[in-house]
Amino acid sequence: MDFLCIELVNSGWYITHKPFRDPLRDPVWLAEFLRRWDLTEVAAPSAVELDQLIALRGLLAEWIDSICRAKALTPEQLAAANRYLEAAPFHYRAELSEGRFQLVLKPARTDWDFVLAKSTASLFELLSQYPLDRIRQCGNPECRWVFYDESKSSTRKWCGNTCASLIKVRKFRERQKGG
Repeated sequence: MDFLCIELVNSGWYITHKPFRDPLRDPVWLAEFLRRWDLTEVAAPSAVELDQLIALRGLLAEWIDSICRAKALTPEQLAAANRYLEAAPFHYRAELSEGRFQLVLKPARTDWDFVLAKSTASLFELLSQYPLDRIRQCGNPECRWVFYDESKSSTRKWCGNTCASLIKVRKFRERQKGG
């Protein structure tokens, strides 16, 4: 299951891991990210807009950490989220699709305020439509990759097999040393 907010948060992982650079500052990576999330109408970001996106990534990571630890957000965190959501105006549009009318909510403009609002909205769609206890951070303290646990038993602890193996080997070696 893919979520815009999780991909945005996880992009920060690459700053401290190979390739040791921020993918948001890579125009090719950023263009592909925007394409994946149907945000291609947005012009390339200015330096200020890119800094705003990077700042939002940090806030989203903080909010997800709060959800993982306390299953809640503080009133201040919620107020900050609402400031991002309020920055993008929307309007309704009537459309005919397959012989049926639909009322669709469309952005009044697709600028970087819209990208920030859509990224924030993605987190709250996740929080409102899925169980909070399935939003996880990797159990590897050096990783902390965010993921949504889709396992049947809801017991997944690691982002993937690499981290799971690494931590299990470390624990095994600690037990061997202690025994």
